[in-house]
Amino acid sequence: MDSSILKASLPLVAHDVSDFFNFIDMSDNYPFTGTGNLFRFCQGLAAIRIQNNIVVVLDSDAAGSETLQKLRKLTLPKNLRVMCLPPLDECRAFKTLGPSGASIENINGRGVAIECFLDLKYKSTGDPAVRWTSFNRELDSYQGELVGKEKYTRTFFESAGKDTAYDLGKLSYLWKYLLAECVA
Repeated sequence: MDSSILKASLPLVAHDVSDFFNFIDMSDNYPFTGTGNLFRFCQGLAAIRIQNNIVVVLDSDAAGSETLQKLRKLTLPKNLRVMCLPPLDECRAFKTLGPSGASIENINGRGVAIECFLDLKYKSTGDPAVRWTSFNRELDSYQGELVGKEKYTRTFFESAGKDTAYDLGKLSYLWKYLLAECVA
């Protein structure tokens, strides 16, 4: 789903470069999902000396951060870039739900997925929240997941580019970040 959001948002926020990108959806076109398998996929691309320019985008959560650390230890070709989603200001003080109840925490690096770059306020009642799910011993951090992310994703596909009230600001910020990485 992540690549579907990236693919659909690019022509909305940077249409002049959208023809330069192709997307691989690891859940639809690759039988092994998860960050561990993405790590092995990148190892394979490096081993075969892939010639295409590739940008691998990981969630900015505990699993993504751990995988990024492992990927950075590999010898990757210059045409294979790996990164996590960029930090979001609004995620520095975000509602979280955990064993101790609700609180406000910085979820950057622990619970930011692509869905956090969608308009979480559009036609929404209540504040968005991240639920802490599992503990990552390697990072000494909990893994978080946006509650109701399917609803936010469905709303994006139904409304973005069709209703001017839908805010594309965070997706625009994301694409500026990704494009800067592509030319770095």
